[in-house]
This record gives sequence, structure tokens and C-alpha cells, in this order.
Amino acid sequence: MRINKKSNHMTMNKDLITMNEVFNDGRAIFFYQHEETGIWVTYGYSAYNLAHIDNVACISNYSDDMQMPCACITNTDFKKLVIAHMKTIEVKDGFYQLPMESKIESDSYQTWVNSIK
Repeated sequence: MRINKKSNHMTMNKDLITMNEVFNDGRAIFFYQHEETGIWVTYGYSAYNLAHIDNVACISNYSDDMQMPCACITNTDFKKLVIAHMKTIEVKDGFYQLPMESKIESDSYQTWVNSIK
């Protein structure tokens, strides 16, 4: 993400998102804040992990722009996740990273992606 000089919001860096998901083995959720809406967006394995966390309301869809699934949560729900995972969530340059305990099964992931396309 980079700071937009017209506002205090960050714009999503598509290259950063793609690289994070290429190297994501399914054991992390990478969160990016959408500039115009303030919602938090995840992609790829991150989106799958977010969509499968109990008691978290999110909206999932397939992003034609990014060519991978995405899942979004409100800023309020994101803050609740940060508080609940204060000891493990990491603040990186332009995104947050939440480690996950288990690896994603590729068949389950593909079935989920096909269901939202």
C-alpha cells in the first residue's frame, strides 16, 4: 500500500497482494484496508481462511480484477479480530498478517473458490 496524498487512506498495492498470496502456504491471513470504503479485504488463501473463522461475518466473492477470491470485513469486525489476536497479529508495511495454525487442504480451497465464482 502507499499513502494517497489527497487523503490519509492507503491505496492497495496489487503487486504486494499478489506476492503475499503467491508465498502464502495457507497459514496466514493478509489484511488490506480498502481506501474508499475503509473495509478490510483479503485475497486467495487469506480470503479462504477469513471465510472459515467462526463468529466472523464476512462477504466472499471472486475478484476478476485480482484473479482470485476475496473476502471482506468491516473495520469494526477487523478491530475485534486484532484485539482477540493481539499477541499474534503482526503489523507490516501496508498490511496486517494474522498467522493461522493449520494448513489449507487444496481440495477444500478449490471447492470453495468454485462455489463463489
